[in-house]
Amino acid sequence: MKRDPFFFMIYYVIPSVLFVICAYCSFWVDPAQPPARCGLAITTILITINFTNGITNILPPIDQSIWLEEYFTGVLVFTCISMFEYAALNFAMVHYNAYRTEIEAAIVGVKGNLTTLKNKVSKNQSE
Repeated sequence: MKRDPFFFMIYYVIPSVLFVICAYCSFWVDPAQPPARCGLAITTILITINFTNGITNILPPIDQSIWLEEYFTGVLVFTCISMFEYAALNFAMVHYNAYRTEIEAAIVGVKGNLTTLKNKVSKNQSE
């Protein structure tokens, strides 16, 4: 009995490579579009999990690890990275915007104080 790897290559490995590429395409989607980025990332994660379950159901249970299971674990990690990247980016953007408004308010306050000080200095010099 000999197993033909061509079936697994055509129906599992090549599509999984394409889905990893699709997951990484979310890096080029505008960060201000959460539905597009999250939809793309979650869809590829769910498809990868579905492929892994399909492989688990096709192959007989054995005690040792096989390359295809390890491969799909790696694919799952790569597709999850795209989701984690968006979560980190969203977190950073929210905090950046909050700090930016605080900094802008402080700058406006400093400009107001400088204008007041300038007016006082010019008033004292004219006297």
